[in-house]
Amino acid sequence: MGQYSAVLWRRVWGIALVQGSVTLMWITYRLYLGDLLKGWGFSPEFVVGLLTFEMVLGVVMEPLFGALSDRQQQNLGTRFPLISLGVILAAGFFLLIPLVFFLPIANVARFLLPSLAIAWAIAMTLFRSPTMVLIGQCAPTNQLPLAMGVLSLVGGIVATFRQPMGKWLLSLGSLPAFLLGSVVLLGASLFLSRVLPPIEKKEAISPATVRAFPWIAMVNIALFAIGTTWGTRVLMLVLTKQLEGISNGLMGLQFLLALMALPAGWLIRKTGHPVASLTTALGLLVLTLFCLLNGFWLPAIAFSWLLGSSILNNGLIPLLLEILQGNQTGVGIGLYFGCVGLAGDVFTRYWSTQSSQMHGGLGLAMLVMSTLLCARYWQGFRVPNKKGAGD
Repeated sequence: MGQYSAVLWRRVWGIALVQGSVTLMWITYRLYLGDLLKGWGFSPEFVVGLLTFEMVLGVVMEPLFGALSDRQQQNLGTRFPLISLGVILAAGFFLLIPLVFFLPIANVARFLLPSLAIAWAIAMTLFRSPTMVLIGQCAPTNQLPLAMGVLSLVGGIVATFRQPMGKWLLSLGSLPAFLLGSVVLLGASLFLSRVLPPIEKKEAISPATVRAFPWIAMVNIALFAIGTTWGTRVLMLVLTKQLEGISNGLMGLQFLLALMALPAGWLIRKTGHPVASLTTALGLLVLTLFCLLNGFWLPAIAFSWLLGSSILNNGLIPLLLEILQGNQTGVGIGLYFGCVGLAGDVFTRYWSTQSSQMHGGLGLAMLVMSTLLCARYWQGFRVPNKKGAGD
């Protein structure tokens, strides 16, 4: 009881539900956006450009709102005012997107739809990073990978059933699907607000205790986000090709990945060294991609992908919280999410159409770079364990 009771599970599940609702809204948005915009005469190229513009905005807005949440935590003792504002705006803008079709003035509605889409994307960046930072208030530092296992479990289940979920959302129609996303987000955030701790009055921080902005760490975070995103995307492309002849093979592997989330969190907690765990995980992914590119397909290769991906999913955010002790956790996690989003979009638009040789070289280079960043550079920012990492 002692070890596991240290994790505040209701709070962890509240964060997981908010993150799951964010994923649901993005799935719905991408499913319907093209048809909604085409209905007003916008070209497919415009849709692609709008999505890319939103990802570029995310790189700027995610760390910006993360910094604002850090300031709120410092001055007010809580990040939830910003989270609440973002949730309300995101739910409202999201519901307004399909309602544009009911406006009587077509010319106004035509230009209002892209504006609402951009406003919704900005509102989503208001609360995603501040919400994730709250995981640091859910457990002692050495228990955070175990808490992250719940978030990885929820995310893995959503990823596994993404296709059937998409078909179901399309069968609902645009207005019911967007309404569902807004209601789920509001419900999840309401539950989270009920399980968060009461606001504590924060003492003024003296200038002597204020740390300099960790520029080197932020550069490492951006490079690591790009490297792991491109490397894992290449790995998934190669893995998908290997599983083409197996019915539901990829879905089965993704489901196993979700089930491994909690055991992987326990494994990281037992090692007690997040840098070593992440370095090992990335090394396993490098080995997996190398073997797949050279024609190997063995159960051991699949297991190395599962283990490496599980450790990476569970150990990254706790390591960021540990590296960015102080007042910059929101900035760092916001920068990470923003770079992941933009890197994923760039890969989909440009790199995914390249040859298999280009894919293999890019994937190996990015994963090796990420491994070196984790093993050689981030160790210098590691601090001793403390009771919590998100305060």
